[in-house]
Order: sequence, then C-alpha cells, then structure tokens
Amino acid sequence: DISKLLSNPALIQESIDWFVKKYEKVKITKVAGLESRGFLIGSLLAAAMKVPFIMIRKGSSLLPMEVIKTNADVEYRKDTGFQMQVKAVDSKDYVLIVDDVLATGGSLIAAHNLILQGGGNVAGMACWLCIDECKGLDTIKKDINMTVEIFEHAKALVVPKMRNVTDSDTIVLVHHDMKDWINPNHHKFS
Repeated sequence: DISKLLSNPALIQESIDWFVKKYEKVKITKVAGLESRGFLIGSLLAAAMKVPFIMIRKGSSLLPMEVIKTNADVEYRKDTGFQMQVKAVDSKDYVLIVDDVLATGGSLIAAHNLILQGGGNVAGMACWLCIDECKGLDTIKKDINMTVEIFEHAKALVVPKMRNVTDSDTIVLVHHDMKDWINPNHHKFS
C-alpha cells in the first residue's frame, strides 16, 4: 500500500529528486512506467528529467494504435502480460523503467523485454519500494543482468508510520491477490 507515500508531498519530491540524481550521468531519453502505479512515479520522473513518458499497459488494457505484447504471466496476475505502442521506442532511445514496488521481478523483466522487442535500449530500472522476501532483485540480476535502484528511504519513513514497528520487525507489503503466497506461520497480517 503506497497510499502513505502518496499522501506525503515532501517525500514524493524527495524520491523524484533522489532518482534524478541517481541517473544524472546516465543517458536517458524516455521513462517507461508500468500500469498502473508505475504511471505515478514514472510521469513525475519523466517531467523532472524533461523526457517523454511511455505507458506500459497490462495486456488486458485497450490501447489506441498498434501494440507489441509480452506473453509472460507476471507475479500475481495470470493474463497476457504487458503491451506498449509499437512506435513508443526506437534504437536511439535509452529507457528508464519504473514501477512502485518490486516483488518477484517478473513485471520489470517483462517491461525490459518489451523495450528491447520495440527496438529500444534499457538504461536502468527504479522502484519506490522492494519486498526483499520475494527475491526480485536477485531474479533480475540473474535473468537480465541488471540492477534496480530502490528508494529505500520510503520504507524507512513510511512503513513505521503505518503501525508501531520496531527495527527487528519484518515488513511484508503484498497485493491482496498475493496474500496466499505468504506462509501465515512466518508472517502476520492485519
């Protein structure tokens, strides 16, 4: 639940500034955000970097114009993957892919493959938060040899405000459809 982050304008601005600084020496010509929450950070980041924004939509979404698609089922969704407009990228584009939360890494890998399929280059990947238990960072490193910049300051500032959290607590952020993935003997849900 990123609503606590979204309710804090100073933290949103801090995250955008942090990502801009992280990528100031990287050639980025476009920012791509994954539907739907990746649109939030992606469009803000694209505006701050003064580059165009690309929407990477869920496979079930309707887009006006011809699209290219991935066929991969990702994370908690079993459908037709993702899609992007055919002319969204070309060989001169260096794309930063962004999403809100990194879990298993399937969505970012699908977006990476979609950018390459469209003829573009992937300059980097960024997320607001990471669910460490899902091992997405490891999967992305192993499968496509990339790293993901995570704005961990959001976890440090937002998660403790959600409830009374101590430094020794494990925080698990899950989409309600992913709840069955987590062993209730290891994690507690409210």
